[in-house]
Amino acid sequence: MIEQLPDIETVRARSKAMAMLDTVLSPEWEWRYYSYDSRWSPSDEMASMRNGSGDDYAIVFSEAGVYAQACNHESPISAYRVSPPAPWPGLFESVPEVFRQYVDEPAFADHNGLPRATVCLWRERADSAWRCGDVHVPDDDEEDADGAQWLFGLLLEGTAEAYRHFAEERLDHGTPVVDENFEPARLDTVECDPYDIGGVDLVSVEAEAS
Repeated sequence: MIEQLPDIETVRARSKAMAMLDTVLSPEWEWRYYSYDSRWSPSDEMASMRNGSGDDYAIVFSEAGVYAQACNHESPISAYRVSPPAPWPGLFESVPEVFRQYVDEPAFADHNGLPRATVCLWRERADSAWRCGDVHVPDDDEEDADGAQWLFGLLLEGTAEAYRHFAEERLDHGTPVVDENFEPARLDTVECDPYDIGGVDLVSVEAEAS
């Protein structure tokens, strides 16, 4: 999956677009899958996903680059596979010092302070590619054992058609209010203040990728 991730600014643009589209379909924040907080901290922005079933991700955009953490609660490499629970070997050991604070971030942990993660990846500003730890999954476990391909699937595809499919299947709405440029068709009806992205030009992801 990591090889399929686009550059930092494309990930940011897609994340903002997905959050904006979710404000159209789900005006109440608690029912949204995708969110974007441009003021998550004084220096950081955060994109997030939560499906209400224990699966989620957080992508932190900082001055140093981007740190991402995700959890597939049914993954065979879940921290809860052993007692007492512990992160899967190799998941966090290689995280650069500039991102270590996020490994210990309470917002990404359970009630005991254990990081809720089956996926961890990052990209510093100077990096030419995304990176992750040296994680080995048992041969007999299923493909996409950590859930990364599934959790980040819509972000990887980044197309209007992919979002339409997501909305119809997951949110049980008819045809979503989204045009062929991966943009909401009625932006004037959306309250955008919580994300501070009302003035963002939601670019055509397909055009940007070309």
